[in-house]
Amino acid sequence: MQNKNCITGRLNVRAFTLIELLVVVLIIGILVVIALPQYQKAVWKSRSVQLKTLAKSVGEAQQRYYLANGFYAKNFEDLDIDIPLEKQAGGGGSISAVCPATTPEGSVDPLRKGKDFHLLLSAGGSIITFWKTGPYLCGGFYFDVSSGKLLCAERASPVGGGRLPPDFCPKVERATFLSQPSTWRLYRLP
Repeated sequence: MQNKNCITGRLNVRAFTLIELLVVVLIIGILVVIALPQYQKAVWKSRSVQLKTLAKSVGEAQQRYYLANGFYAKNFEDLDIDIPLEKQAGGGGSISAVCPATTPEGSVDPLRKGKDFHLLLSAGGSIITFWKTGPYLCGGFYFDVSSGKLLCAERASPVGGGRLPPDFCPKVERATFLSQPSTWRLYRLP
């Protein structure tokens, strides 16, 4: 808004000073630094719902198959559930170069791939879903068909040694450590 001062002939202009603008930018920057990690955590938590639902649904189908046949299915095609994920050939060995897991001997359809995750039938009949990319690589869920429990799971070490940090289960899912029966750490979900 401009006012003309009749005595001096000057225009009075109201504006922000450079310091005021810098303070505002600084405050916005601080808020972003504080909020961004929480936002990313919320995004991953919502994405993990897909993996949980998938692991539980396929695990329950595996339980139904066992009740009907007396043994666990080796292939997704044998289960009474439609899994709209890409089929991946192979079986009877280790799947995935970074986060290996053992599939049943003689299986031809033990692995399905999503955009950024794997779903597989393990050698013991249980179901494992895990991230194949991103900050929570090798983190996911394990459905134990014998007990009917859904657990959070993380690969303890990648191929070639080293150790993956325990990030996904304790940080995103707020799960508590349960056991490490093999190369996967298992956590109890809240």
